[in-house]
Amino acid sequence: MKTNLILFLIFATFLHLRAQEGGNVSKGDTTTYYSADLDEVVVLQSSDKSLVTQHLDANFLDMQLLDKMPKLAGSADPLRYVQTLGGVTTNSETQTGLSIQGCDPHQSIISISDAPIYYPNHLMGLFSVFSAGHFSTLKIERGTHDASMPNRVGGLVDFQPKHLFRADSAKFRPNADISVGLIHTEGTLALPISRKQSLVVSARLSYINLLYSKLLRFNGIKTKYDFEDANITYSINPSDKDSILITSFFSHDRLRLTTDMLSVNIPWYNALGAFSWKRSLDKGTFCLNLNGSTYQNRLSVEDYKDKDTDKYVKTELGVSSVDIKPFWSNTFQNKYTVMAGAEYCHYFNRPISFEYRNFFHLTQEKHNSLQHADEASVFADFQHSVSYHFSYSVGLRGNMYVNKKVFLSLDPRITLKTNITNNHQLSLHYGIYHQYLHRSALLSGGLPTDFYMLADTLFKPEMAHTLELNYLGSWLNNKYTLTVSVWFKQLYNLLEQKGNIADVLLSNADYLQSILKGDGRNYGASLSFNKTRGVVTGYFSYTLSWANRRWPQLDESRKYTFRSNQDRRHNFNLSLSVHIRKKWTISTLFVLASGQPYTAPEELYMLNRQIICRYGRHNAATMPLYHRLDLSASYSFIKNKDKEIGVSVSIYNLYQHRNPQFFVLKRDGNLTFFSYLSTIIPSLDFYVKI
Repeated sequence: MKTNLILFLIFATFLHLRAQEGGNVSKGDTTTYYSADLDEVVVLQSSDKSLVTQHLDANFLDMQLLDKMPKLAGSADPLRYVQTLGGVTTNSETQTGLSIQGCDPHQSIISISDAPIYYPNHLMGLFSVFSAGHFSTLKIERGTHDASMPNRVGGLVDFQPKHLFRADSAKFRPNADISVGLIHTEGTLALPISRKQSLVVSARLSYINLLYSKLLRFNGIKTKYDFEDANITYSINPSDKDSILITSFFSHDRLRLTTDMLSVNIPWYNALGAFSWKRSLDKGTFCLNLNGSTYQNRLSVEDYKDKDTDKYVKTELGVSSVDIKPFWSNTFQNKYTVMAGAEYCHYFNRPISFEYRNFFHLTQEKHNSLQHADEASVFADFQHSVSYHFSYSVGLRGNMYVNKKVFLSLDPRITLKTNITNNHQLSLHYGIYHQYLHRSALLSGGLPTDFYMLADTLFKPEMAHTLELNYLGSWLNNKYTLTVSVWFKQLYNLLEQKGNIADVLLSNADYLQSILKGDGRNYGASLSFNKTRGVVTGYFSYTLSWANRRWPQLDESRKYTFRSNQDRRHNFNLSLSVHIRKKWTISTLFVLASGQPYTAPEELYMLNRQIICRYGRHNAATMPLYHRLDLSASYSFIKNKDKEIGVSVSIYNLYQHRNPQFFVLKRDGNLTFFSYLSTIIPSLDFYVKI
């Protein structure tokens, strides 16, 4: 209901402002968008835009170009396109999060203006909570980070909201972006309030059950699902030296699964608020970032056949954090850059609580109280451009984490860079990283049952030694770019769930009993080739990687003989866009990846009126090969500097390949694989940009 109101206000406000505008705006007026981190971006392309911009240590996605790419049910999900980049593992339709260089999803931070999103997915992982129209750029760092990087052992994915200012008070022009599809409607309204203020409001509302209810049905399970999300960003320059950005985000999902026997209800939501202040000083720049973020989830399972019986399962979980980060940076003599700052974060975590009655003939209540922990860091970074051909940076991050016990750590980082020629660069990075937030899951299949655990004496903080070598080359005035990365990560104090929710219920709700503790090694190589200009633009990427784990609870030899849940050996992606006469854009995306590892069940039997499943070796089996082809065509009826009106048609899984996501052990001992989305998924999207 809230999102309905926001969408209505977006359209009504836009029409009112355009009516006030009258005929004062000439056809030549344009609106310029500025990213909060635009000074960090090195653009390797001409005026013809490319979806992906390659940088030596990072990639950037132009969020305004996503609407021309293939879509799933009318949504061009930015996180799904991040998965097509080198060093990032491909997800199936029912996997959530991002695996960067073999790390688990929670080991990489996904944020909006530095504020973390703890569960960034809608609809069991089919697409994310991010509305592309609200953001200008998306920054992806894989393994090379400076000392200001938040405490994570994986990568960084940060969304920067777009904001705009009036270049001339006589040329006031609001900007609207409206898209109506078969699964949801979304709108973005950008208002340049004055020369120094702007407001951007976005909202999405779904109605997936109207047209896709049969598609959501799986193996006799009826599914009802809906969601809404909203973003508001306000920016102001109170003086020539100050800029302030305030942004907020909210998403709410409701999922209901029904069988002949059971009814499952899962509501969950994310919310965050972020404040960023940047001030130019006589010597350097001072920045202050404040943010708060929360994720909450409740799951209930009831007897659907006989509602009068007292038979149910209920769980509750959630995590929240507040963070403050002041820092200062300065560049002098055009070759030295120094940065220094501090960061404090307080966690509020509710581990998963259980209440169940008459399930597996058991009744149990286990409520976990809210947990608190404090994390404080100081950091400094020094960069020196020795010559045109060589530069280096050294950094140090000192951490203190308090949760019943004090944990101290020092994380040094060093990066060496060389310009071989004007068009070819190399970098070598080594760093130590710590993380104080663990995560595990009770169910697979993209269901939001992941729960967080704070590091303590039982589950020690995660730690990683990271080594990464990067190459960036460009040809023909940056028309073609190539990046190659090689990495090695040694990981410590990792956790992984070996059982499922049934195992937890049978162990009197002791969810810690089925958690594995151990270490890991991730290593591999990736390459990405990008064509940025011309009638045909696009990129392809290939990643070869290993993510091995050592679980002493399963193997006393203490060797790295187990595959991680994120271990996909090969990942290949190809994305092409053809631009025809400025009005037609035809895009295609092909994805090919090795199957995901899983633990295969071997037999079922009854013991004391309880169903017991005996599994084989942990993650020793592999799902079949994953591949699909997506296609989209966009046509703009009207396209000029003032507006664009058009229609987009997309086909997801063009040749209808059945990519399995689940398996069932039959009574005869054979496994049967099931595919959640085993058919072509067409979508129609009508868009207006004014």
